[in-house]
Amino acid sequence: MISYILSSNLSCMRVVFYGTPYRIDAKSCTIVIFLFEKAGVDFVPETWEEFLVACEKLKKAGITPIAFGNEQPWAISHYIGTLNQKSVPEDVWLKDLDPAKGTWDHPGYVEALKMFTQLIPYFSQFPNAIKHAEARANFFAGGSAMMYVEIVEIPYVYRDAPVEFQENWGMFVFPNTGGPGNQNYLTGYPEGFVISADTKYPEQSLRFLKYLTGREVGRREYAEVGYLNGIKNLFDEDEVDPGTWDAVQLVMKAEAMANWLDSSLHARIWDVYSVQLQMLVDGVTTPEKVMQEVRKAADRVRAEF
Repeated sequence: MISYILSSNLSCMRVVFYGTPYRIDAKSCTIVIFLFEKAGVDFVPETWEEFLVACEKLKKAGITPIAFGNEQPWAISHYIGTLNQKSVPEDVWLKDLDPAKGTWDHPGYVEALKMFTQLIPYFSQFPNAIKHAEARANFFAGGSAMMYVEIVEIPYVYRDAPVEFQENWGMFVFPNTGGPGNQNYLTGYPEGFVISADTKYPEQSLRFLKYLTGREVGRREYAEVGYLNGIKNLFDEDEVDPGTWDAVQLVMKAEAMANWLDSSLHARIWDVYSVQLQMLVDGVTTPEKVMQEVRKAADRVRAEF
């Protein structure tokens, strides 16, 4: 595997590491089917317009459309990272993630925030005061119809959710926004291991990683904690729960993966971005002002290179 990793903590340049994939993780939209049926939503949203229609129907039926907890703003980074990737041409988006080059002046970033603000009326009340895990618990209890969750959260469904939920849920990919970015990406992160070129024990390290990320341990890991490692065809469909199987199919059909926004940015840019995004959720700033502050932060960081 070749992982392209842009790290503000280790380097300002994109570097290529050779390593081994460890675990599958990406974001998908999860729905409670019986709440959709109750609201008369008889379709799975594929476009942004359909997504908003579904949200409005759910709200009119007295159902909170989307569970969202943003006390820790990594949660909003998944939304904005997804919308940025879909709203900005890929060459621009990748350039802006580089702290030595990023200017963040493409109008698609403001458009992404404007789309996000369309969702705010459909979120849980006071999302900045709610932890992601609290919103998820409310979702499992039937308090909302949808939630943007990670694949690694699927084990919580079978551990914490009531039987009614377990028998009435499904997943769909984030809707097509019609923007200039590739619409067939998933948001996630390449979780894996690399071996330092300076280690005294390269052969032993490689043997251990082959074991840790191999088929035997992968099957044990799923059996014991519900996680899937990065091996293709680790299980047949009848060997895993339906939710896990569906999630893997979403990953396999995606063309590529866009890294979590908070993990991709220089720390000082994300510090500004995250605060501004929480202010946007609270309605005390605008998409244009958010990006003004992000550009200022990017200018300061870029000047250091």
